[in-house]
Amino acid sequence: MAEISLLAAFLAGLAGFASPCVLPLVPTYLAYISGVASQDAKKSRMRILANTLAFVLGLALALSALGYALGTILQHLTGEMLLVASRISGALIILFGLCILGFVRLGFFESRQGLKIPQSASLLASFSIGAVFAIVWTPVMGAFLAFVIALAVSAPQDAPALLFSYACGLGLPFVVTGAFAAQAAEFIKKHGKEMAVFDRAMGLMVVIIGLLLLMGGLPLV
Repeated sequence: MAEISLLAAFLAGLAGFASPCVLPLVPTYLAYISGVASQDAKKSRMRILANTLAFVLGLALALSALGYALGTILQHLTGEMLLVASRISGALIILFGLCILGFVRLGFFESRQGLKIPQSASLLASFSIGAVFAIVWTPVMGAFLAFVIALAVSAPQDAPALLFSYACGLGLPFVVTGAFAAQAAEFIKKHGKEMAVFDRAMGLMVVIIGLLLLMGGLPLV
């Protein structure tokens, strides 16, 4: 199960980045964490990249810490309790998949686009923003993160690796976008809707994994 789960967590991070609720706002995110307007991106590439790396580092460390804490708590469950938790997780994962596909609306995944992030070029500020970004932002990314957490419940020993894999999938495109901010902004503007297809495909994969967990098709190893 470990290889499948880690790949699924990584793809969940990629899908969270490519989701229609996140992708169009990426240039704005980069402007907030770097203090550089999108029209000035070509002149300040290294500054944007440095702040983006700090942002991704904060995100990865926070999610890894969450995974470690979650795994530590869950490993104290008995085998029978873990089996029950796995089945419950499977049902929740199916629900999150349906949410990603747009068939179900969950109130606690409503958009938080009104959240004000302070504009700053400070690396420490970028690191701090990264530490809370994936957990508090946007309904679709929230569903993907919830999917990875539910997946971790079914395999507590893999929880830190699963959350780190999710962070890598989410953080990698941010780094690439930060390195080529001006070009990325133009690409996102032209192809954002087409990339939403990947988001839907990921939603279907989430439902399938949930069904396998619910029916015992994935071993708890």
